[in-house]
Amino acid sequence: RIELQSDMDKPQPPHAPTITKVEVGHRRCIVHFTEADGRGQPILSYTVVAKPTGQKVHGPRSPLIFTRLENGQKYTFFVAATNGAGKGEYSAASEQVSPTALHETSLAPKRLKNKNKDAGESKSKQKKKQKGKKKKNNKEEEEEEEEEE
Repeated sequence: RIELQSDMDKPQPPHAPTITKVEVGHRRCIVHFTEADGRGQPILSYTVVAKPTGQKVHGPRSPLIFTRLENGQKYTFFVAATNGAGKGEYSAASEQVSPTALHETSLAPKRLKNKNKDAGESKSKQKKKQKGKKKKNNKEEEEEEEEEE
């Protein structure tokens, strides 16, 4: 039977990770952080908290993504790791960031106005029409030649 000799021998919660970067987007933030030191035990999960709302996101690794945030609201983030001994302390605060609204632009390609009425058709349909036009033109030429004779 093995007995623990001191508190130092008991499994300890992990050290706090460090937030390295926060990316902002439309109503969202992506929080990147370093891997925590589990003090000899594997990290089971990470928890990131957004202040001032208290919204939490949990996950197995960096980065973690916050959605449904308010554009223009200022947020700071904190991260803690959990191992078999429990949740460790939260990290120092991230820099303060604000999600931003997207500019009103379409990401879809613009359709060019094309004088060719066949522009929206598939290539195979266009080829069939061209063959039909060639046949028609050939017939007209043949008829003209017959009339000239």
